[in-house]
Amino acid sequence: MRTALDTNVVCGLWSGEPSAREIESALFKARGEGGLVMSAPVYCELLAYPSATRHFIQQFCRETGIFLDFLLDEQVWERAAHAFVALPNAVVSHEPALPSGCWWTSS
Repeated sequence: MRTALDTNVVCGLWSGEPSAREIESALFKARGEGGLVMSAPVYCELLAYPSATRHFIQQFCRETGIFLDFLLDEQVWERAAHAFVALPNAVVSHEPALPSGCWWTSS
């Protein structure tokens, strides 16, 4: 099972926020359980991160074993929409969330 990264997760790592070590541990575990994937929208959003360049993002992905997936079919978008719709319900029901409200989904 591959784990899809959200922009906030990567930004948390890059900015060294207090939960960065927890995020790093969770992603290391997820990478061992099937790999990490970054979608095209996340890649584009990361280009807006201060001082991030295409080269920097691509090198980061290579060095950390993150697969860049620029081809997303309808099933992927449907699963993403389902997860997005469920997010407010998880927050309202006080289910545990990742540090700093970051979320990532497994597919």
